[in-house]
Amino acid sequence: MIPKTQGERGAHLAMFAAAGAAFAWGVGPLAVRAIDAPVSVTAFWRLWIAVPLMFLLARSSGGFNRKTLRLSIVPGFLFAGSLIAGWGAIRTTSVANATIIPSLQPVLVLLIASKIFGETVRKRDFVLGAVALIGVLAFIASASETSGASRKGDLFAVAGLIIWVSYFVITKQLRSGRDDIDTLPLLAGVMFVAALVATPYVLVAEGIPKPILGVDLIWVLFIVVVPGVLGHGLMTWAQRHATASLLSIVMLGSPIVSAFGAWIFFNQALLPTQLVAAFVVLSAVSGVVVSHRSVPVEIEAT
Repeated sequence: MIPKTQGERGAHLAMFAAAGAAFAWGVGPLAVRAIDAPVSVTAFWRLWIAVPLMFLLARSSGGFNRKTLRLSIVPGFLFAGSLIAGWGAIRTTSVANATIIPSLQPVLVLLIASKIFGETVRKRDFVLGAVALIGVLAFIASASETSGASRKGDLFAVAGLIIWVSYFVITKQLRSGRDDIDTLPLLAGVMFVAALVATPYVLVAEGIPKPILGVDLIWVLFIVVVPGVLGHGLMTWAQRHATASLLSIVMLGSPIVSAFGAWIFFNQALLPTQLVAAFVVLSAVSGVVVSHRSVPVEIEAT
């Protein structure tokens, strides 16, 4: 058996990290759904609670400087927009729809990965991506009779999809380009900028936000730690070691976690046609994952 290179080991570890991020992001919408406070208020406290925590963590990874802040401005804006749109979708449509629609991200990334990152995307991947797209559209169309579905919420989800793809591409560039910002300082900058961006929106939409207390506070802390620190930390680290197209495909596990969690905890029905569509999506995604090979890259020191 031929020993694996450092780059191959890094790529395999990146797949495990991405899978962990996918699961963490999958349980996030369930926590958001459980919170009674308005979406904008929840987003406000989620971001500002995360800011000091991320800055403390960033100190263990080389600290935070002006360059990191400057490079965090654009992804911070996008992260805030994605958060508001995504949470708006979760609160106004079914959890299944709010998470399945953003799962179109791999299809979009596959289309642009070769041009932006110089990644080789084979015809087989395009075919399987098209199958996954058809499965997602079938899932959405079948959801019209399920509890909680809303076309207004679906539009929020579409907006969140477009913003999130932009965020994912930019952070991937920052992690694998010449800047190569460390994971924790980058996330600290993104959270700080996103908090600054979201604050005026919250003040206009809700006025001075009320404190988050009781059970809602517990759920917000859960969101900060699990989908926030753990989920984004794992995925941001993985972006240094694997291709954007492969990582985005792994994230298709998130809506499955969310949809079945909503079925268990919120009694949001899943029709047989949706189960079939979900199986088609997962089968196509599995085919893409299996067909990809590890991409040799250097392992970062931190």
